[in-house]
Amino acid sequence: MLKFITEGVEMDGKLQYTGTRFFVMQGENTILTATQTSNKSRETFTVNLDSGTVKMRTANMVLHSIKKDANLSQAPQQSQESQEPTIERQEEEQAQTDPKQNGDLDVSLDMPIQFEEDRQVGQSDHIITTEVSPIDKKNETTRYVNALTSCQKNLREMEKTIAVYDTCGRRDLLDYYDSLVRTNQSMLDDIDKNYVTYNQRLQKLESDYMSKWIQVQATHDAVVNYLPEMLDSDGFSFLVDTLKKEVVLYHPIDKSLSNYQVPSTITFRIHTLKVFAIGSYAFENLPQLTEIRLPSSILEIRDKAFIGCSSLKNVRLSDHLQSIGKEVFKGCKSLKSITLPSSLTNIEELAFSECTELKEVVAEMPNPIPLGDDAFETTKVNESLLVLPNGSFDKYLNSPWASFFFNIKEQFTDSNHSAHLLTESHTFLIKPDGTADFLSFPIKPYQDEFTVPEKTFNNTYTITGIGDNAFYNQEYLKSVILPNTIVTIGDSAFAHCKSLTRIQLPHSVRSIGEKAFYVCKKLPSIALPDGLNTIKNSAFAYCNSLDSIHFPNGLTTISDKVCQNCHRLKSISIPVSVEAIGENAFQNCRELQTITLPYGMREIGKNAFSGCQGLMVIELPQSISKLADNCFGGCDDIAAVYCHGQNPPQCADNAFSPQVIDAILYVPDKTEKAYEALDFESKGFSKIKTLPNEEKLERHKAKSLAEGLEDVVKKPRLREKRAQKEARQREK
Repeated sequence: MLKFITEGVEMDGKLQYTGTRFFVMQGENTILTATQTSNKSRETFTVNLDSGTVKMRTANMVLHSIKKDANLSQAPQQSQESQEPTIERQEEEQAQTDPKQNGDLDVSLDMPIQFEEDRQVGQSDHIITTEVSPIDKKNETTRYVNALTSCQKNLREMEKTIAVYDTCGRRDLLDYYDSLVRTNQSMLDDIDKNYVTYNQRLQKLESDYMSKWIQVQATHDAVVNYLPEMLDSDGFSFLVDTLKKEVVLYHPIDKSLSNYQVPSTITFRIHTLKVFAIGSYAFENLPQLTEIRLPSSILEIRDKAFIGCSSLKNVRLSDHLQSIGKEVFKGCKSLKSITLPSSLTNIEELAFSECTELKEVVAEMPNPIPLGDDAFETTKVNESLLVLPNGSFDKYLNSPWASFFFNIKEQFTDSNHSAHLLTESHTFLIKPDGTADFLSFPIKPYQDEFTVPEKTFNNTYTITGIGDNAFYNQEYLKSVILPNTIVTIGDSAFAHCKSLTRIQLPHSVRSIGEKAFYVCKKLPSIALPDGLNTIKNSAFAYCNSLDSIHFPNGLTTISDKVCQNCHRLKSISIPVSVEAIGENAFQNCRELQTITLPYGMREIGKNAFSGCQGLMVIELPQSISKLADNCFGGCDDIAAVYCHGQNPPQCADNAFSPQVIDAILYVPDKTEKAYEALDFESKGFSKIKTLPNEEKLERHKAKSLAEGLEDVVKKPRLREKRAQKEARQREK
């Protein structure tokens, strides 16, 4: 192996050898010969080891598309042999003018290259001349710009060719290309506008580029034998790998068609080969392409396969597709929708960038897959829709996918399932019947007012419900207006909205969920519409500012803890439709003074009014049949209980507080003995009397309330005397 240094130039203050060549010498004794043939030249070297001389004969060492230069005439004349037109040279020149025939790149530099024959070792036999004109700055600048344009053009051609190499796993070539681009670009960035510097740096640029080109050419020659065979079949060119029995589609032969159906297999000799990938740049910049259909055999779409196909509208991807490369659909401005198969595992950067009309992406993957940077950059974000498999909404909402799409929607699986929808910064639960539940409050800090819309998603779905936790813990929210389409309010829908002071419930509401207004501390009142038939447990619990509540007709049960710990609740109105009051329903409503339970009421649950320390007057209907444990426990200030039942209700021993002093039980005429037989006096009543007639009842209740208020001051002293009396009795 011999190494020849054909030229040295100074770059960045250091001597760099740029014209280095390697040859394998063959021969015997002291004389060796070597021949290098490329589509640019044929060079024959004879080395005499005794004399230390090297002779070189060159055939046709002229670069493609060389400009004629005035100084070219000063170059030494080439040998007669190199100037004679032969059939072999014509073939070489034909290869130069059509590089696509042999896979080589087209090199075009506006500079002459000259060689001298029969030079000895140590002399420079690679001469690069760059003319410097101190007079005509305009022509020199034009010449310089042309050279740079040529450099950039050839670098782009390198990119395409090396992309083909990369399909065969030659990453080293692609990395080398990247370094070449960086070198060229850094030189372009450092250009000085002084014409002398122009020429100096132009010479360095051309020399360095030529050196790098020779290295790329050598690498190319070394790789040519490695590349699989190229085959034309079914209207496409393929790279063939007979070992794996696979092919990669490289490009269509006829690029004028508007639609293509890629075959799943091709026949090569005696083999049937699977088409498993679309190669890089395969359909690059085909403006007439409108439709592409890929078979299920395709596993990969490689970088920039459809880049710049501005008319592409319909794409059917493979059912088994696994990877979409970089910038695959970049600039496909007519593409409006695409379906991504469930087999997909990754999408590289900028894959769908500049797809400005892409409005719908159907992702069949149950879990979000990795996305490259700006994978959907410059799509119509305000109109785009991401359609997901049912049940995957939350996963995608917490992934990078959510940042690219304004609307995200789950697919319906059947008529019994609902699906989630994200739009206008809200989430909804949409139903097959065309209705939707509002699920989430918009992410806007310190927003204090909000009106729920009547319809959503371009008026497609009517909002009929407020979903569970929709406004949960929105501590700055003060006012909410609901549309007349709302039927249900979900569990904890407004829970912990501690600043909420106004809520307008429409007449369409039929159900209020569990803890719907839990801990709404500043809510002073709420109008419950007629037609409301369900109020679930703890719906208004801990609403400390709520002073009154009117339950609408249609309710059959006051649920457990519905108004528990509403400390300022003073009055309640219960309709005749209610038959039972649940456990702890009004527990610790300290300012509640009177309650009138309607006819039809049958049962008062455990602890229903326990801890209502201000309760003084109670009216029980004739229908009442059960008073559960401690239902009035801790109501120590009760003054009178008016019971209309002809038959005494079943009453737990501790239904009333044993601390009640001088409370009077009023019962229907001629039923006193029946009540006495059930020992009501031991349940906290000092007397049992006959009910006043209906005309006097309301006046009598008011009088009992007034007397009870006066006795509040006396009762602590009376309780003390009673305790002393009981203590003496125990001593005896």
